[in-house]
Amino acid sequence: MYEAIIKTAIGDPRLNFKVTNQPFPILKNHQEREEGAPGIFVCFVAGIGLALIPASIVSRIVNEKEKGLHHMQVVSGAGLVPYWLSFFIFDIFLAYLPCTLITWLIEVFDLQYEHVWKALFLYPWAVIPFSYVASHTFNRESTAQTFTIYLHFLLSGIAGMIIFALRMVE
Repeated sequence: MYEAIIKTAIGDPRLNFKVTNQPFPILKNHQEREEGAPGIFVCFVAGIGLALIPASIVSRIVNEKEKGLHHMQVVSGAGLVPYWLSFFIFDIFLAYLPCTLITWLIEVFDLQYEHVWKALFLYPWAVIPFSYVASHTFNRESTAQTFTIYLHFLLSGIAGMIIFALRMVE
């Protein structure tokens, strides 16, 4: 189009020009940003899934407290240590199911997050005791579940995006 305009303006129909382009190489920090961008999505999706683990734990504990089931079991002769230990072992086992699935999916899709398996291995050992302690601050199951989902969603889902955005600032 520009060639036609210049031919008309100059009055020379034989005018012909050629444009070549050699772009600059991609800078290393820009390339690292592009490679890290899928990590935001993985962190967000995994964070949503992992936020449901403590929410279900807190919900169950507060529900038992609301209905007096814990008190009934203690009055019936169940000891406190076996009661809490059985729930702890069961919760650890259930929490490792999604952690193992996430680790497996990261390996299957070759996302090359080298040390994420360590964080996922430690996650149940951190979140389950926290959930047990946090459950004592609530009196209603719905409040406990809602607050816990939002808290863990913000900490695990959105915090990953914030960290990625802050890494871009130099």
